[in-house]
Amino acid sequence: MCASIEFRLFAPRIERAFLIGSFNSWEDIEMFKDNVTGEFSTKINLDDGEYTYKFHILSRTEPNQMIDIIDPYATRVEDDEKGAILMIKNGKKVNGDEYIWKYDGKSLPENRDLIIYEIFIADFTEEGTFRSAITKLDYLAYDLGINCIQLMPIQAFLLGHDWGYTIRHYFSVEPSYGSSEDLKSFIDECHSRGIR
Repeated sequence: MCASIEFRLFAPRIERAFLIGSFNSWEDIEMFKDNVTGEFSTKINLDDGEYTYKFHILSRTEPNQMIDIIDPYATRVEDDEKGAILMIKNGKKVNGDEYIWKYDGKSLPENRDLIIYEIFIADFTEEGTFRSAITKLDYLAYDLGINCIQLMPIQAFLLGHDWGYTIRHYFSVEPSYGSSEDLKSFIDECHSRGIR
């Protein structure tokens, strides 16, 4: 199926912006600026599939130099060199496979009853992933009595080991932890054990 996808970039101080991506061999597609909102936009038709893309903008710091930037609203970025990842399925933009929540209706503890445990996913298990963290949930819930987990930053970050506070992509899960579906599965498994 084919979908008309609109790409937008809020950049009021930038003069020119282009969309580039795997869908057209990384050739510039000019984006048009709305001078009232400061937003650049363009629409393109894409078939079902997975694509990588970036924005190619005229730098403000280096005169007449074009630079590539990742979409600040990207929900999936696995590699800064490749860019943001966009998935089209059944003619619609999707954020990966649609996760089906199993324990969404489960009753969870009130604020006054919380026993909170903070987790840095990278250090919580040897593998440092959401999937491996699921294997320790029984211990937390049933042996320690934990009923609330506070995750340290899970967004994609810059440095190798800084507890995730140098966030580079606010809407994208840190790739070394797993996918957004893995995060949803971790949350679902927490809820199944009464963990908020």
